[in-house]
Parts: sequence; structure tokens; C-alpha cells
Amino acid sequence: MNSSYKSVFTTISVLIGGALLLSANEPSGWWPRQEAPTAYVTTALPKGLEEQVILQALTGLKARAVNEGKGDELVWIDQRQTQSQEWRDRTIKRLTLDGRGEVTVETLLEQAVKSGIVKGYVLYSADISEGLAYKPREGIDNSLNTATMAAARLSGIPVTIKSESQMRALGLSCLFDAKGQEPLTYFKSHQKDFQGGGSVGLLDPKTANNRDLMIAHTLPVTYGDHPGVEAILEGVVPPASVIGWGMGNEFKHCLMVSRFGHFHTVSNWILNATFYSAGSLDYQPKRIAALDESKIDWSDKRRCMAFMMSDGDNTAYAQAGITTPRYWGNAAHGEFPMGFSVCAGDLASFSPVTLDWMSETKPPATSLIQFTGGYFYPDRFAESRSNRWELLRQHARRINVQMERSGVRIMTAIFDKSEGAEAKQALKIFAEEMPSLLGIFVMDYAPYNRSKGRLDWIDDGRGGKVPALAARYCLWQKMKSPLAGEPQTLPAIINADEESLIGGWAAVHAWSSYETPDGKKLHGMDAVKATVDGLDANKVHIVSPEELLLRMRNEKPERLK
Repeated sequence: MNSSYKSVFTTISVLIGGALLLSANEPSGWWPRQEAPTAYVTTALPKGLEEQVILQALTGLKARAVNEGKGDELVWIDQRQTQSQEWRDRTIKRLTLDGRGEVTVETLLEQAVKSGIVKGYVLYSADISEGLAYKPREGIDNSLNTATMAAARLSGIPVTIKSESQMRALGLSCLFDAKGQEPLTYFKSHQKDFQGGGSVGLLDPKTANNRDLMIAHTLPVTYGDHPGVEAILEGVVPPASVIGWGMGNEFKHCLMVSRFGHFHTVSNWILNATFYSAGSLDYQPKRIAALDESKIDWSDKRRCMAFMMSDGDNTAYAQAGITTPRYWGNAAHGEFPMGFSVCAGDLASFSPVTLDWMSETKPPATSLIQFTGGYFYPDRFAESRSNRWELLRQHARRINVQMERSGVRIMTAIFDKSEGAEAKQALKIFAEEMPSLLGIFVMDYAPYNRSKGRLDWIDDGRGGKVPALAARYCLWQKMKSPLAGEPQTLPAIINADEESLIGGWAAVHAWSSYETPDGKKLHGMDAVKATVDGLDANKVHIVSPEELLLRMRNEKPERLK
């Protein structure tokens, strides 16, 4: 390894809480801080949306009571999924929690009223617009989001008139009528109350998920693609994590979030965030083991090829999808080197036991790659703010703290235009603020490999350089653009490619589905394996993303111009 890079890989102490890198008032995590309880109760997930909203509100108010020292238990919502039970059991062990059995939503509500954590109810009107949740549709009724904010401020339970008699029977009165009230109006009236959580919700009113977080931490919440949403995003102190997801065109709503200096956590379908995140910032997850460099055969001069699974920014995917046989749990995982993008920084705060599990089950030749710090376009980040680069630098320091906690040393990011001056400035900030960064895998929004493997060396401000390597190839359903294809077509493209320096990497679209000539369906790791099997082993050497970057750092500079 070149001497100018050796200092980057010296042992760096783990910075719990980021005290050495961040000022005292600058949080190291970007999910709301939840204090740890001593016990928990279990409640089954109701079928109806209104009942789910009531449960979410109760879960949030009980979490707030723990934060304020007025309660000692959290709620775990049982959705009858094996993986969620794994995270529950690990969280119980991490926090040494006492289980107090299973209760119904009705019992939980009665207990909460009796204890005084519920002060009343807030009325809203159900959204009856035609279409599925998180899909474009007209005439969305956003009053549930207004009611969620009011419930956070007033310690209430959001309900429609259908449940009003139930609330009154418990002795509760109406605290606020949110019917017909837009979230922006309520936010403007109480803006100072919604600035302390460091997050903002984009929650479809057809869903209940994440309203526990909004209520527990008094967070602003809205939804849609209209100017009122932009006004709330502008009014929230940046950089803030966006809990939930947007509507319609992905690039458009991610750009909207990016421009105001915020970032998506892609968390619209998660449950139990208040439970899993309890005490997380006071806990050190099991660090991801780095590639053993002594195992690298430096004499092998074949062209290197690495693969990285996309969409690791998605916290819901990290909690459930990535663990399935299509991805991490695939029988072929470990047969060949592989890379998975992952929201390690989110998990360290939201569900650190998931990082523990990944650390325990990771094959030696698998690399984890931090998906920036949430999903945003670094070259467009905070461009609507006067201090845009200061904000990006602030968030980069937070990302660094979480990368050091997790042990992950590669970052990937999606840019609007990765060749532009703004992208270069963003890369420079990342290199300067992340001392242990091995390298950056660069993608463009569309297609991921638009920059065709371009390699830039970024000054790190400490006398060294960090490689920023763009995706050269793309494995994507029905994609026929240059250097992209499917498992039946991409291997020939890679085999014939003699312009990729010492190697390159392929962005693997996590959601693509491929049909083989014999009619079989391939997804995820099975599609990667089929591609690997089609490569010419005499020409191409499959390596992990870590090994690819280490080889580039070790190569003679003239080969990498």
C-alpha cells in the first residue's frame, strides 16, 4: 500500500456519541433519541387503520413518558413476522427488559387514560382518496397529519368521529378538531414546538406507521408534492432526517428533500421504532469486520470485478427485506465476494441489534457500504440554504461518527450529476470529514452507471487522497444502455470490456426480476450469481468492494489516470 495512504488505516478509537468530532450541541445520530425503559408490553397489530392509529399514538405517548421519567415501559407491536421477533428478542437482551405480557389496545388505552399520559382526543377525517398508499392520487385529506401534530403537542389520541363515543366513555374530551386543517397551518401556528427533534415526517394519511415517533418526539408531519410540503421542509431546522417517504416521482421528491438540507430514511413501512431505538446511542453495536488484507493475492493481475446491491438506504428493507433468501439470506451468499449497500448510520440509532446480526452473519468476503447518511443528492444538498456546504459538512461529521461505530469504511452516494463542480465539492467534504474512509462508490440517479467507471482522487485535507469510483456496469431488468444488462447479457459486456483500468464495479438493482431462457425467475443474489457464473475467469477476478478499492490504492498511479 502506498505510504501516503497508510495513515488512513491506522486504528481509530470508536467515538461513542461523537464527542471528539462533534460539538456538544450537535447530535451524532439522526433518529430521535429514545431513552431506555425497564420493561415492555406486547400488543397485536390491529387490522383497521383507525385502530392502528390509536395504537401508534398510545405507543408514542408511552415512549414520551419514558423519556420524561414518568413511565418505565414501552410497547412492542407484534406483526407476526419472524425477523421482527428476532429484533425484539435481541433488543430485550440488550436492554435487559422485563416482559409484562400481552395486552389489548383497549386495555392499553384504559391504562394510559388512568395514568394521565392521555389528556384527550383529536378529531380528523379519514382520507378516502382513490389509490394506494404512497402512490400518486388526487384529493388527499391530510388532516390525520395535522391531528398527529396536535396529538403530540396536547398528549391526545387522533380519532375520527367513529371512535369519538369510545373516547368520551373513557372521560376524554376533544382537545382539537383537525378536520379540514392543513398541516402547514398548524405547523406555522406552533413552529417553535416542532424544532427540537431533528426529524420531520412525510407520512401518507392512509397509513399509521411511524406516528409513534411523531408523537413521542413532537415532530412535524405532512405529505404530498404541493407547496405546503416544501414550506414545512423549509421551516424545519436542517439537516433533518425524513421519516417515511414521498409521493410520486422519486427523483422529484428526493430532490425536494435534498434542496432544503434534509435526507430520506425511506422508512414508511417500519414498525416499533420507539422500541428498537431505545438506548441506542448509549450502546456500541458489534463492529463489522474489515477485509483481512493478508488474504489478498496481490500477484493476481486479472481485471477485478465487484458487485454492490443497491437500495441499502431503505431502513424498512434493512429490517426485513435484506435478511430474506433473495438477498443476505441467499444460499449463495458467501460463495463469491459481494457488497451490500446498507443504512448502517440509521441502524446504529434506529435498530443497533440489526447491525449486531449483520456483524455475526457476514461472510469474510462480503463488504458493507454505508449508503451516504440517508438518501439525498449530495450535489444538490441544501442548495436552497445560504450555508449549504456548512450543513453538508455537519452531516458528514455525523455520518463519520456512525461509520466508526459500525466499522463500515466505504460509502456510496447517488448524485444528480456526479461530474459537476457541486459533486466534486461534496466529495471533498466527505473525504475531509471521514478519516477512516477507504473509498466512495459513486452512482448517478439515472442510470446508476452513467459515469461509466470514472475514477477521481479526492484530497482528504490530511495529505492523502480518497478514490471516488463511479459504477461502470449496471445489472438492471430490461436495461440495454451501454455497459448494462441482465444476467444473460451483462457477462459478455464485462468480458469484452478492456477499458476499465484494473477493474470496476456493477450496481445491482435490488428490485429487478429476470427471466431465464428456461422460464425461471431470478432476483437479487441469484441474479448476481448467474452473472458471476457467466464471467470469463481467465480475464476477470471477482473481488469485494473493499479489495477493489485497496487494489486501486496499491496500484501505480500511472495506471489509474
